[in-house]
Amino acid sequence: MLKGGYRKEEYGYIFLYDAFPEKKTDIKNLEKESLPNIITSLTVNLSTLERQVEIVPIDRSVFGKTKDNVTVFDIKLTMSGRGYVSTPKEVEEINLLLDQSKKQAKKLTKEICSHFYLAFNEEDRLKSFLGYFYFIERYTHSTFKTLTYKDDVGKTFSFPSRIEESMDKFFNKSFSEAKNLTQRFYWCAMLVWDSLDEKDMTCFQEIKDFRDKLSHGESVQESTLPVEKAKVLAMKLLGTK
Repeated sequence: MLKGGYRKEEYGYIFLYDAFPEKKTDIKNLEKESLPNIITSLTVNLSTLERQVEIVPIDRSVFGKTKDNVTVFDIKLTMSGRGYVSTPKEVEEINLLLDQSKKQAKKLTKEICSHFYLAFNEEDRLKSFLGYFYFIERYTHSTFKTLTYKDDVGKTFSFPSRIEESMDKFFNKSFSEAKNLTQRFYWCAMLVWDSLDEKDMTCFQEIKDFRDKLSHGESVQESTLPVEKAKVLAMKLLGTK
């Protein structure tokens, strides 16, 4: 039961102003669970590396129904401004990309995508950079864990028969002992991410060097952080072309 507060009946609707904040918990939790996967997948599939799509919320409202089936809007206003450039796409292409996004969103985990999602919506350059880096780090580890030496590595290399056994043991040991981010990123780049090239490998190393400086307490100017490079690499790992 609503007691006090703003209430207005107009156009056959009932308008309230933030009257049920405690009742919106489930909706907020649903957003936290679902939006990172959805937004990440849509961003990756609708973007190109040269033209990156930004998913912009243009309307948000919480509504319910009274026992007489009257729609109730519970309104809370926030305001901001931003400029954008639009690029037309054919309906058939949009539908295809949306279908790809839907399929990809099911494969992405909230734990990994949350870093991309937070970085994507972050205004602070340092937080945005760290968000993209953590995404790259976690996505690399999760991808590496899906690989096996027998099924992925062993079939990639062809060793000379005269030293085949020794070389097989050498590469098996190298693969099994790959624990840190750089080692695993290189393995994934070689075995899985066939869209990466030398520029991407250099970009990864630059991003990691900045992250290492930050973790070691060195002074780094936020204006020099390679935020856009980290964003583009993260998107490329997810399949943006």
